[in-house]
Parts: sequence; C-alpha cells; structure tokens
Amino acid sequence: EYAQKVTESTLGKKHPSMAMILVCIGNVHEKRNNYQHAMQLYKQSLQTDQMEDSSLKLQRALTLEHIGNVHTELEEYDMAMKAYTDALATKEGTLGKDHPSVARTLVCVGNVHALRNDHENAMQLFEEAKKSQEASLGSEHVDFATTLNKIAM
Repeated sequence: EYAQKVTESTLGKKHPSMAMILVCIGNVHEKRNNYQHAMQLYKQSLQTDQMEDSSLKLQRALTLEHIGNVHTELEEYDMAMKAYTDALATKEGTLGKDHPSVARTLVCVGNVHALRNDHENAMQLFEEAKKSQEASLGSEHVDFATTLNKIAM
C-alpha cells in the first residue's frame, strides 16, 4: 500500500500505473480471503483505468476476471458471470478467440455454469477452452490438463 501512496502522490490517482498497483494489492487481499477489501480495490482500479489502448483494455479485462473470482468465492454467480463475460468480450476483441487467456476465461465462465448445476453449458465451454489450449499451448501444458480434469468430472 506504500507503493499506492507514492504512485498516487507522484503520478496522480488517474495514472494507469495506479490501476495496476491497486490490482496487485487486491490480489494479496483476495489470496488472504479478504474478499470485500479486494473487491473495493479492483473496483477502484476500474475507475482509475480509463484509457483505451489495447494493453489497458487487457488490464481492465484481467481486473474484471479478478472481480468474477471474488463473486464466485462469495457465491454471487450472476455478478461473477457478468464480470467474466465482460472480460471475455474484451479479451476476444483484443487477443482473438484462440488465445490462452481467452481459454482461461472460458473455463471461469464454465465453472460458474457448473456451480449452478448447468453442466451442459459448462461442458460446452470447457470443450471450447480445451481446443484452444491444445492448439495454443499443447497437450502437455498444465492449463490443458486442468481443463481435461474439469471435463472428466
């Protein structure tokens, strides 16, 4: 949080670096199961991150994915789905449908479907992610193996 204060005082609250620092601090809180504080920082990051270049769009998508993760942990599945689908749309538009990061978000959306007992949609998304991961990462990659495991469940 010291980095947050230094960056804020030198570059200002709206600088893109502030958004990244807020997400990093949010990640620490998320890993410590302090979901409310993490969510507050992620949302603050989205307010800071107003620029439109592609690297900042990706940062915004990753922040939305973190927000989806927190909502999933809190069993707020509608809100998680909204965050994940917004992240997915941004990633697909910026990276293309076959990028590993897009596949990772597809798995997140699939997980929410599975948690809602919508196994048909979950399976469809896991299969789509698997194809993308196999093509982009190869069949020996851990993300591919994780997705295969979800399909087998």
